[in-house]
Amino acid sequence: MARKPTNDFTGLIVLLFSILLFPIFIIKWIVDKDEQSRTNKQINQNHNKLFNNTPKLQSNMPKYFREFNDSKAKRDAKIKLNEIDKEKTKAYCEKRKKYYKTLFTTIVVLLSIYSALTLALFLVNIESIEYVVLFSLGLTSILISIIIYCVKIKKPTETIALKQIETELQKTYRNLNDEKFYNYKKIVIKSSSLYKSITNLNDEYSFEYDKFGRKNYTYNLNSKRALDNYDFDKSLANIINERLFYYTNLKENYENNLKLYDEYSKRYNEIKQFTNRKNFEKLKINIDYEIFNYIENYLYIYSKKNNIEIPSLKIVITYTSPTGRNHYERDELYIYSEIIKMVEDIELEKENLIKSEEKKQIMANEKRQKEKRLRELDKLERQLKKKEKELIEKENEFKEATKGHIYSSSVIINEEKHNTSQEKTRYQKLKKLKEQYENGEITREEYNKKRNDLL
Repeated sequence: MARKPTNDFTGLIVLLFSILLFPIFIIKWIVDKDEQSRTNKQINQNHNKLFNNTPKLQSNMPKYFREFNDSKAKRDAKIKLNEIDKEKTKAYCEKRKKYYKTLFTTIVVLLSIYSALTLALFLVNIESIEYVVLFSLGLTSILISIIIYCVKIKKPTETIALKQIETELQKTYRNLNDEKFYNYKKIVIKSSSLYKSITNLNDEYSFEYDKFGRKNYTYNLNSKRALDNYDFDKSLANIINERLFYYTNLKENYENNLKLYDEYSKRYNEIKQFTNRKNFEKLKINIDYEIFNYIENYLYIYSKKNNIEIPSLKIVITYTSPTGRNHYERDELYIYSEIIKMVEDIELEKENLIKSEEKKQIMANEKRQKEKRLRELDKLERQLKKKEKELIEKENEFKEATKGHIYSSSVIINEEKHNTSQEKTRYQKLKKLKEQYENGEITREEYNKKRNDLL
């Protein structure tokens, strides 16, 4: 019996329907695996776009942001399941069951239509045995779908809820892009008590970053010989002398800032209290807790003030030939301890120079005082000699005037001799004292004391 053209056309439709229907059924059957693959692809595309367009984020946190993948979704889903109550777990479970019901109902309906169509075609054309095969395949598919559905909905509530949470997180992470991230970041900054604590703490501390780190000095020399014979240590000493106040205070400033930063770091670590899920729900903000928690961690990591860089100094010398064909360069890096050692050497040298100048000044003062005292002694000696001469002259005049008056002259002569003897004795003592001082037999203090007593 020949087939009717209409039957051939209908058979073609059934065949095409089979080709389309079974791939859909297979894809839906392994929907989780397929969804995971698409999720990873979309996440990579979003992340590549994010890192290409946001240099700041690229330099700060490349590995952290890229954690938004299926592995993170699975980890976060388990954490979330353990933290939510039974009612929410049940709600997630029911939501997942509803999804299974809708999915498998759609599949069963399509397979039923397919089976009915193949059965009708077989009844119209009994000789077409291929319709029986297709009908059997449709019924088998319906049976398999029902079995799969029953197996899935009979799983424990926690297992079904976990799958739903994981699916939702995968969708959230897949749709996360740079614009959403920065919008979420604004929400977290406004809502996070941890971030408020960070900003308050950062306002309390200020560090002199510009005074530390590496200082670079570059000098262009006028000959290759000068470059080869360049004395870097001498150059370092000149640099320190030019900024002597800065370098002499460098050690104290650095250690004070380092001590202050240690105190700041300790307090920074103490405020590390991230918002838990219970407190997050009280905020009532339109953002997933996992995103909120991640951004809060990100803010904690990158809001901390920079470390105090250890001071160092680099000297670079260059020489370029007049024609510009040859270029030479040398450099020397001085670490913190070397800089401090050079500063101490310069300070010691200056201190020794000051002491030397003070010693010279003291010696000059002592010399002037000694010369002054000698002049005073010479003056006193001249005065005593003059007085002695005057006494002798007076004695002679008195003798001439009292000649013949033995009693009077005798008394006066004795008196004058006694006074002359006293003056002469004091003069001799001063002279003797001066000789002792000049010979080093007595100290300056002893000399001054005895001289004052005689005078």
